[in-house]
Amino acid sequence: MKSPGAMRRLDADVAIVGAGPAGCALAVALERRGLRVALLDRRASPAFRVGETFPPNVGTRLRRLGLWSSFVRLDPTPLYGELTAWGQSDPASHSYFGHPDGCGWVVDRARFDTMMRRAAIEAGAVMVAPARFAGIDRTGVRGWRLHAAGGEGEVVVDARFVVDGSGRGAACAVKIGARSRRLDELVGLVWRLEREGAGEPTLVEATPSGWWYSAAAPSGKTVVVFLTDAKEARGLRVASGGWPRQLLSDAPLMAQRVWGSSPEELPRVVAAFTQTLEPAAGDGWLAVGDAAISRDPISGSGVDFALASAELAAEAIVCALRGEGSATRVYADLIRRDATAYLNERRSVYLAEDRWSDAPFWQRRREPLFVRPFADLTTTPR
Repeated sequence: MKSPGAMRRLDADVAIVGAGPAGCALAVALERRGLRVALLDRRASPAFRVGETFPPNVGTRLRRLGLWSSFVRLDPTPLYGELTAWGQSDPASHSYFGHPDGCGWVVDRARFDTMMRRAAIEAGAVMVAPARFAGIDRTGVRGWRLHAAGGEGEVVVDARFVVDGSGRGAACAVKIGARSRRLDELVGLVWRLEREGAGEPTLVEATPSGWWYSAAAPSGKTVVVFLTDAKEARGLRVASGGWPRQLLSDAPLMAQRVWGSSPEELPRVVAAFTQTLEPAAGDGWLAVGDAAISRDPISGSGVDFALASAELAAEAIVCALRGEGSATRVYADLIRRDATAYLNERRSVYLAEDRWSDAPFWQRRREPLFVRPFADLTTTPR
């Protein structure tokens, strides 16, 4: 047993900061390519996350990773569509029928994230958790030394390549020299209810000050979220054991769904803002998942992008370690294009809700947002 204050040293081909779905998927892909991976995460177990509904694409990506059977063992609930009251008061049904990747899924998010961690470890990655990122330095021409504060003392990892999969904020990439750019102040107020809703579609309902979302998780709980800007959230008064009546009065469909269910605790407030990283890669490093682009929950594509970026990153890293100098530049350009497409789609979705176009929440989302061009991908730690 290590004594407090001991130092643990690791050597790896790739060090990944963050053991969320993106970091773990990347670790699986790299280990299967014969690379040694060290995964560092600041929490001993997966963090609380909202995001129980997965689009059909996620199933296809998990199959390519060889994790489909592990996913099925989580007993996910098939999702064939959703109801949305967006741009009109009557709900519209949106179906996945005919989608080339089949149906979507509703999952227990904590179990899914635990599954991804286990998959990374079983593939051969060394997992160090808890280990809070503390700093990074260049070592020689092609190497990195990463420092973290672990539960049993300092952790030092020497690696040929570094990946930031730490989520919103991208602490590692920012320390290297990239810029994290927050584009809004969206937050979610999250309630979990003891309520059986298996088989019911997810529900999205817009209101003058934000929008509601609910999904019935396989665990027998229903997740209910109200999305609004941080300024508006601070002004809300929500008592334990009750709902914010002023908000539900604007959402008759959601009010009907939660009728008779009382939350036992105050809502948990979670970050939901859009953020981009500029650039998303450089010489010997790159970012994946939310660290590269954190997306508005209205897109429903957070986990899908996490897995997609991990696929792209695996190819870029293998090529970069073979000496292909353009690999990270190509990856950064792909992420930048994806960010541009996402921001255009996000604006189109919000423009489709025009009943309260003069309300501050909706006005802020009618403005076009742009990804700034990057100039230099060769960055050194600050």
